Amino acid sequence: MSNCRVRPTFHQSDILSTAQLLVERIDHQGPAPVLSVCPLVNEVFFSNLLHDVLREDHSLLSRAVSMKVENFTEINEISELFDIFTYNKGASMVRMLSSFLSENLFISALKSYLETFSYSNAKQDDLWRHFQMAIDDQSKIVLPATVKSIMDSWTYQSGFPVITLNVSTGVMKQEPFYLGKVKNQTLLTHNDTWIVPVLWMKNGITQSLVWLDKSSKLFPEMQISNFDHDWVILNLNMTGYYRVNYDKLGWKKLNQQLEKDHKAIPVIHRLQLIDDAFSLSKNNYIEIETALDLTKYLAEEDEIIVWHTVLVNLLPSNFVSDVGNYDTYTLLKLCLAKHFPTLISILLLCRYGIHSLVTIMYLIGRTISTDLQVMELQQFFNPMLEEHQRLEVHAKLQAIKNENLTNKNQSAGIAAWLRKNT
Repeated sequence: MSNCRVRPTFHQSDILSTAQLLVERIDHQGPAPVLSVCPLVNEVFFSNLLHDVLREDHSLLSRAVSMKVENFTEINEISELFDIFTYNKGASMVRMLSSFLSENLFISALKSYLETFSYSNAKQDDLWRHFQMAIDDQSKIVLPATVKSIMDSWTYQSGFPVITLNVSTGVMKQEPFYLGKVKNQTLLTHNDTWIVPVLWMKNGITQSLVWLDKSSKLFPEMQISNFDHDWVILNLNMTGYYRVNYDKLGWKKLNQQLEKDHKAIPVIHRLQLIDDAFSLSKNNYIEIETALDLTKYLAEEDEIIVWHTVLVNLLPSNFVSDVGNYDTYTLLKLCLAKHFPTLISILLLCRYGIHSLVTIMYLIGRTISTDLQVMELQQFFNPMLEEHQRLEVHAKLQAIKNENLTNKNQSAGIAAWLRKNT
């Protein structure tokens, strides 16, 4: 297929961000770059795109990827829908579609679509129809519904689901993901469920794709007991656009495996477990101790992308807005000394270079508010730094400390005023 192709134009009855994203990429690069296989491609997709869009997207406030134009009255309302969030969420759904169709079938269907609509208008349903034609022309891949039904359940519905597996019973269920979920409260903003593709592994071995096309479903093959060493992870390579939760036994088994041999769990799933667990705990789906227990193995972790994910979750960008968080520094210092030994830091330095370690140091810097803390943090990292780098890092840490103090004082002033005037 030629790398230069006239872009299809989209019928204005639909917001077609998903298709538009695909066509733009293939117009300029051909199909291979969209789905090319390269080392750490899943980890890169997570860090650069999926991580942020999952944090921004939730069921009560976010919008769907596809919406009818007649629902809007102002031109600027329509143009605002074509933002980075829409494109990133669309890209995530495209990746999910490719994962359950197979890359070859996905490319074949997309070629057919582009060839048909190179010089004419296209609707979103036209895109799904060409994928359905590709499905109908073969017998290996069987779907639980039409491509349109599957994808409409994602593109016309805001937010995304939390998929919870009870490994004791094998029952899997889905529910919309909410920020700050209230325990035992059922929110009725969604009447529909998603048609969810679930790629999964058991004890490191990839299993057959299953579908969760209702609110709950039994999968006996996913059952494990407290007396064996089995473990299960859902959402293989994080290709599904959802978060994953487990019952207490499921989390316990995964934590045990991380402490026993973390390399048995691929890097992308060590990222996934940590990011899902912290997000779920923050929003009252699980206890924070469940998420923190997953970090006990970190003295053996030599992938900097995992360390970065841990620290981003432990020290979010708004960390310094809470005055009480400054007490966390002492505990974090002890934890870092225990879980970030010199051997691991040297491995990270050799593999990824100094800039990655400096990034980690600046993340930890969100906790500092005194000259002593600056000195302690710098002493910890000095053996890994060249002399000129030490001077640069010292200046940067001092700047972070001063900014933290400003924010701390401002927060304290606001708190004092509120106490006095409320």
